[in-house]
Amino acid sequence: MSLVFLSMLLFADVQGARTLLKDGKVSAALRELEAALRDHPNDPEVQYQAGELLRELGADRAARLQQLAPNAPETHELLGRSLESRGKLDEALAEYRAALQAGADVPGRHFAVGNVLWKKRDFEEARKELEMELRANPDHALAHLRLGETLLNMNQPEEAARHLRKFVQAQDRSVEGHSALGKAFRALGQHRDALEQFEIVSARQPNDANIHAQLAGEHRALGDLARAKAELEIQRKLLQARSAAAQKH
Repeated sequence: MSLVFLSMLLFADVQGARTLLKDGKVSAALRELEAALRDHPNDPEVQYQAGELLRELGADRAARLQQLAPNAPETHELLGRSLESRGKLDEALAEYRAALQAGADVPGRHFAVGNVLWKKRDFEEARKELEMELRANPDHALAHLRLGETLLNMNQPEEAARHLRKFVQAQDRSVEGHSALGKAFRALGQHRDALEQFEIVSARQPNDANIHAQLAGEHRALGDLARAKAELEIQRKLLQARSAAAQKH
């Protein structure tokens, strides 16, 4: 099967979901989208088109809900998600805070605020919100991840590692989690533990030049200069390939 024909099939899968959505058949559209993602789990174009479609759906639902119940906390929450997905962080934060004021005990609302504050690099305020989420909802995996990453940026690697361990125990497939935990171990001087985490990331993302630099640093810290040199050579080749690809475009 040619690559062109395959791309047409993938596009047709997502476009089918888009057509159903325009016809108001939301459940059928989501089933079609789920099937496309299941059948083509590693195709970046399907992932991208699916993400765009879900953002459109979120924006549409938020607009409709705003007309029906403009002051409902659920409206503020959905609007916040739509705005956040489009990178409008200040506006999203205002909507999430409005939802929080209407119901601070609802699971996930402190996380939503804290997550946007983390994206804005307001780490002190993000920490407060994420800790409040975890006090009410101690098994919120993403809150552990964001709090761990926040604490790393606040130079508190020991506390960061505690939360990041909890996250990777719940979400072992997360490259982001293993990478952050590796950084926490590195900051603590636990280089063998850091190396283990970075190797997990490297196995899942072998073409990430940055992770090979991280591995080189840990091998160097452990005295294995030959392995460090080998990792830096891999990084050099990846960066060279990336530069060549960019020049073609």
